[in-house]
Amino acid sequence: MARSAHPAAAAPYPWRFSLDMGTPLRGGFDHASRLALVPPRYTTKGMFFTTVTRHLSAGELAGLTPLLHSPPRPGRYLPFVDYPLRDLYLIAAEVARKLSPEAPPAEGLRHLSRRSLDVFGATLLGRVTLELVAGQPAAALELLPSMVMRMQRAGSMAATRRGDAITLQVRDYPYWVEGGVYGVIESVIVYFGGTPRLEVNRLSDADADVVARWR
Repeated sequence: MARSAHPAAAAPYPWRFSLDMGTPLRGGFDHASRLALVPPRYTTKGMFFTTVTRHLSAGELAGLTPLLHSPPRPGRYLPFVDYPLRDLYLIAAEVARKLSPEAPPAEGLRHLSRRSLDVFGATLLGRVTLELVAGQPAAALELLPSMVMRMQRAGSMAATRRGDAITLQVRDYPYWVEGGVYGVIESVIVYFGGTPRLEVNRLSDADADVVARWR
């Protein structure tokens, strides 16, 4: 039986647990209450919407439209236009349920977020950035916070390197921290040929420190 990680939702913070690619997240979280913590002013680029909406039929997407804070005016998301981050989370949760119906919510979001680097790497900025790090997971993870902050106006992220580990300090992301942040970090390491192992210190509903190692 596969091991699982993630303390029960009722456990007090901090939560400390380890993750590798074969360790699924377990447990759930209250979808509506987490969305309510994401301010409408928090935004992200339309390119991340297009990578999740392609998994939905026109009817499925239309069913979500009344729930969105700001549906795209031309009827489609434009790659470098800012849209509410809350809307991305709402759509991503539906896509994660569709693509990983047997997985707990956080694990489904983790699976979906592992695709993020492919989206970024398809842009000119992404290609230039990935060339600069010259195939090194450590260098890429050190650059990850600045890339996140270029693409999103929300929360904060910082990286600290100590020896062979990178610690990512993730703050004020009350939805992304429920699984998506781990998937993004894993995607960076896997992209450069590494096998990730994460040590997570979950500090609150919105904050976590994630120590990333790989072999």
